[in-house]
Amino acid sequence: MQNYLLTALFLFSTLVAVAQEQFVRKEESIFRPALILGFNASQVDGDNIAGYRKFGLNAGAAAFIRLPKNFTFNFEILFSQKGARNSPNQAFMGEPFRLMLDYVDVPFVFNYHDRNSQGNDVAIFGIGVVFTSLVRYKEFRGGREWEYPEGSPYNRLGAEALANLTFVIRQHFGINLRYMYSMTNIVNRKMDFSAMPNQGQRNNYLSLRFMYLF
Repeated sequence: MQNYLLTALFLFSTLVAVAQEQFVRKEESIFRPALILGFNASQVDGDNIAGYRKFGLNAGAAAFIRLPKNFTFNFEILFSQKGARNSPNQAFMGEPFRLMLDYVDVPFVFNYHDRNSQGNDVAIFGIGVVFTSLVRYKEFRGGREWEYPEGSPYNRLGAEALANLTFVIRQHFGINLRYMYSMTNIVNRKMDFSAMPNQGQRNNYLSLRFMYLF
Protein backbone atom coordinates (compact mmCIF):
# COMPACT_ATOMS: atom_id res chain seq x y z
CA MET A 1 0.00 0.00 0.00
CA GLN A 2 2.84 2.39 0.85
CA ASN A 3 4.39 2.01 -2.62
CA TYR A 4 1.06 2.80 -4.32
CA LEU A 5 0.53 5.89 -2.19
CA LEU A 6 4.10 7.13 -2.77
CA THR A 7 3.72 6.64 -6.52
CA ALA A 8 0.36 8.44 -6.54
CA LEU A 9 1.81 11.27 -4.43
CA PHE A 10 4.75 11.68 -6.82
CA LEU A 11 2.50 11.81 -9.88
CA PHE A 12 0.11 14.19 -8.12
CA SER A 13 2.93 16.57 -7.13
CA THR A 14 4.28 16.49 -10.69
CA LEU A 15 0.90 17.48 -12.12
CA VAL A 16 0.53 20.26 -9.54
CA ALA A 17 4.00 21.62 -10.41
CA VAL A 18 3.16 21.68 -14.11
CA ALA A 19 -0.19 23.31 -13.32
CA GLN A 20 1.53 26.05 -11.36
CA GLU A 21 3.96 26.68 -14.21
CA GLN A 22 1.10 26.95 -16.69
CA PHE A 23 -0.74 29.35 -14.39
CA VAL A 24 2.29 31.63 -14.14
CA ARG A 25 2.86 31.63 -17.90
CA LYS A 26 -0.81 32.19 -18.74
CA GLU A 27 -0.25 31.08 -22.32
CA GLU A 28 -2.26 28.76 -24.53
CA SER A 29 -0.94 25.21 -24.48
CA ILE A 30 -2.03 21.79 -25.67
CA PHE A 31 -1.68 20.68 -22.05
CA ARG A 32 -4.18 21.85 -19.42
CA PRO A 33 -3.88 20.52 -15.84
CA ALA A 34 -6.71 20.34 -13.32
CA LEU A 35 -7.18 19.58 -9.63
CA ILE A 36 -10.12 17.46 -8.46
CA LEU A 37 -11.97 17.12 -5.16
CA GLY A 38 -15.29 15.37 -4.60
CA PHE A 39 -16.99 12.23 -3.37
CA ASN A 40 -18.35 8.86 -4.51
CA ALA A 41 -21.74 7.35 -3.74
CA SER A 42 -21.30 3.63 -4.34
CA GLN A 43 -22.78 0.17 -4.15
CA VAL A 44 -21.54 -3.30 -5.08
CA ASP A 45 -23.65 -5.29 -7.53
CA GLY A 46 -23.88 -8.93 -6.50
CA ASP A 47 -24.03 -8.50 -2.71
CA ASN A 48 -27.86 -8.34 -2.56
CA ILE A 49 -27.71 -4.83 -1.09
CA ALA A 50 -29.22 -2.09 -3.25
CA GLY A 51 -28.64 1.65 -3.00
CA TYR A 52 -25.74 4.09 -3.33
CA ARG A 53 -25.24 4.35 0.45
CA LYS A 54 -21.46 4.09 0.80
CA PHE A 55 -19.87 7.56 0.57
CA GLY A 56 -16.17 8.14 0.10
CA LEU A 57 -13.50 10.54 -1.12
CA ASN A 58 -12.65 11.06 -4.79
CA ALA A 59 -9.64 13.35 -5.18
CA GLY A 60 -6.56 13.85 -7.33
CA ALA A 61 -5.30 15.60 -10.44
CA ALA A 62 -5.90 15.50 -14.18
CA ALA A 63 -4.22 16.59 -17.38
CA PHE A 64 -6.18 17.52 -20.53
CA ILE A 65 -4.45 17.23 -23.90
CA ARG A 66 -6.00 19.31 -26.69
CA LEU A 67 -6.90 17.54 -29.91
CA PRO A 68 -8.18 19.00 -33.21
CA LYS A 69 -11.47 20.89 -33.16
CA ASN A 70 -13.50 20.50 -29.94
CA PHE A 71 -11.92 17.29 -28.66
CA THR A 72 -9.52 16.53 -25.84
CA PHE A 73 -8.02 13.49 -24.17
CA ASN A 74 -7.35 13.45 -20.45
CA PHE A 75 -5.90 11.17 -17.83
CA GLU A 76 -6.23 11.37 -14.06
CA ILE A 77 -4.54 10.09 -10.90
CA LEU A 78 -7.18 9.58 -8.19
CA PHE A 79 -7.62 8.25 -4.69
CA SER A 80 -11.12 6.79 -4.81
CA GLN A 81 -13.10 5.20 -1.95
CA LYS A 82 -15.83 2.72 -2.94
CA GLY A 83 -17.78 -0.10 -1.31
CA ALA A 84 -21.23 -0.84 0.01
CA ARG A 85 -23.43 -0.29 3.04
CA ASN A 86 -26.85 -1.65 3.96
CA SER A 87 -29.73 0.40 5.33
CA PRO A 88 -31.39 -0.39 8.68
CA ASN A 89 -34.17 -2.30 6.89
CA GLN A 90 -31.70 -4.16 4.60
CA ALA A 91 -30.09 -6.98 6.51
CA PHE A 92 -27.01 -8.72 5.15
CA MET A 93 -26.99 -12.25 6.49
CA GLY A 94 -29.04 -10.96 9.41
CA GLU A 95 -26.71 -8.15 10.53
CA PRO A 96 -25.46 -4.66 9.62
CA PHE A 97 -22.87 -4.64 6.86
CA ARG A 98 -20.29 -2.14 5.59
CA LEU A 99 -17.59 -2.66 2.96
CA MET A 100 -14.72 -0.19 2.41
CA LEU A 101 -12.69 -0.48 -0.80
CA ASP A 102 -9.90 2.10 -1.28
CA TYR A 103 -8.38 2.38 -4.75
CA VAL A 104 -5.80 4.30 -6.70
CA ASP A 105 -7.59 4.91 -10.03
CA VAL A 106 -6.13 5.99 -13.36
CA PRO A 107 -8.91 7.06 -15.79
CA PHE A 108 -8.30 7.71 -19.50
CA VAL A 109 -11.09 9.82 -20.99
CA PHE A 110 -11.97 11.03 -24.51
CA ASN A 111 -13.90 14.33 -24.37
CA TYR A 112 -16.03 16.58 -26.55
CA HIS A 113 -16.20 20.28 -25.57
CA ASP A 114 -19.34 22.35 -26.11
CA ARG A 115 -18.19 25.95 -26.46
CA ASN A 116 -19.87 29.34 -26.68
CA SER A 117 -19.39 31.98 -29.38
CA GLN A 118 -16.26 33.30 -27.60
CA GLY A 119 -14.66 29.85 -27.72
CA ASN A 120 -14.96 29.20 -23.99
CA ASP A 121 -16.02 25.82 -22.63
CA VAL A 122 -19.61 25.50 -21.43
CA ALA A 123 -19.85 21.74 -20.98
CA ILE A 124 -17.53 18.77 -21.50
CA PHE A 125 -18.86 15.29 -22.37
CA GLY A 126 -16.57 12.32 -21.79
CA ILE A 127 -16.37 8.55 -22.02
CA GLY A 128 -13.46 6.34 -21.06
CA VAL A 129 -11.91 3.52 -19.12
CA VAL A 130 -10.49 3.40 -15.58
CA PHE A 131 -7.64 1.14 -14.46
CA THR A 132 -7.94 0.43 -10.75
CA SER A 133 -5.56 -0.79 -8.06
CA LEU A 134 -6.94 -1.80 -4.66
CA VAL A 135 -4.76 -0.52 -1.81
CA ARG A 136 -6.96 -1.43 1.18
CA TYR A 137 -10.19 -3.15 2.07
CA LYS A 138 -12.16 -3.47 5.29
CA GLU A 139 -15.41 -5.33 5.83
CA PHE A 140 -17.61 -4.96 8.89
CA ARG A 141 -20.43 -7.31 9.89
CA GLY A 142 -22.54 -6.58 12.94
CA GLY A 143 -20.20 -3.71 13.87
CA ARG A 144 -17.14 -6.00 13.96
CA GLU A 145 -14.35 -6.17 11.39
CA TRP A 146 -14.62 -9.37 9.35
CA GLU A 147 -11.57 -11.29 8.16
CA TYR A 148 -11.51 -14.08 5.58
CA PRO A 149 -9.41 -17.07 6.77
CA GLU A 150 -8.40 -17.85 3.17
CA GLY A 151 -7.24 -14.28 2.48
CA SER A 152 -8.72 -11.27 0.73
CA PRO A 153 -11.51 -12.12 -1.74
CA TYR A 154 -11.00 -8.84 -3.64
CA ASN A 155 -8.88 -8.55 -6.76
CA ARG A 156 -6.02 -6.06 -6.57
CA LEU A 157 -6.31 -4.91 -10.21
CA GLY A 158 -9.38 -4.17 -12.31
CA ALA A 159 -10.96 -2.02 -14.99
CA GLU A 160 -14.10 0.13 -15.16
CA ALA A 161 -16.05 2.01 -17.83
CA LEU A 162 -17.07 5.63 -17.26
CA ALA A 163 -19.27 8.36 -18.67
CA ASN A 164 -19.27 11.93 -17.39
CA LEU A 165 -20.46 15.48 -17.87
CA THR A 166 -18.63 18.58 -16.68
CA PHE A 167 -20.24 22.03 -16.45
CA VAL A 168 -17.59 24.74 -16.76
CA ILE A 169 -18.04 27.96 -14.76
CA ARG A 170 -15.94 31.05 -15.63
CA GLN A 171 -13.37 29.00 -17.56
CA HIS A 172 -11.53 27.70 -14.50
CA PHE A 173 -14.11 26.01 -12.28
CA GLY A 174 -16.03 22.88 -13.22
CA ILE A 175 -18.68 20.65 -11.66
CA ASN A 176 -18.25 17.06 -12.79
CA LEU A 177 -20.88 14.31 -12.67
CA ARG A 178 -19.54 10.82 -13.41
CA TYR A 179 -20.92 7.28 -13.56
CA MET A 180 -18.62 4.22 -13.36
CA TYR A 181 -19.17 0.48 -13.56
CA SER A 182 -16.72 -2.42 -13.29
CA MET A 183 -15.87 -4.24 -16.49
CA THR A 184 -13.98 -6.90 -14.53
CA ASN A 185 -14.89 -8.96 -11.49
CA ILE A 186 -13.79 -7.29 -8.24
CA VAL A 187 -13.67 -10.63 -6.36
CA ASN A 188 -11.31 -13.54 -6.99
CA ARG A 189 -13.73 -16.32 -6.06
CA LYS A 190 -17.41 -17.18 -6.39
CA MET A 191 -19.60 -15.58 -3.72
CA ASP A 192 -22.41 -17.99 -2.80
CA PHE A 193 -24.82 -15.17 -1.94
CA SER A 194 -24.22 -13.27 -5.22
CA ALA A 195 -27.22 -12.75 -7.48
CA MET A 196 -25.01 -12.28 -10.56
CA PRO A 197 -24.82 -15.12 -13.13
CA ASN A 198 -21.14 -15.90 -12.39
CA GLN A 199 -21.54 -15.26 -8.64
CA GLY A 200 -19.16 -12.34 -8.96
CA GLN A 201 -19.36 -8.69 -7.90
CA ARG A 202 -18.99 -5.30 -9.61
CA ASN A 203 -18.35 -1.75 -8.38
CA ASN A 204 -21.24 0.52 -9.35
CA TYR A 205 -20.95 4.17 -8.31
CA LEU A 206 -21.58 7.84 -8.99
CA SER A 207 -19.22 10.76 -8.39
CA LEU A 208 -19.79 14.44 -7.80
CA ARG A 209 -16.53 16.34 -8.14
CA PHE A 210 -15.34 19.91 -8.23
CA MET A 211 -12.51 20.76 -10.64
CA TYR A 212 -10.13 23.68 -10.95
CA LEU A 213 -8.91 23.96 -14.54
CA PHE A 214 -5.65 25.87 -14.99
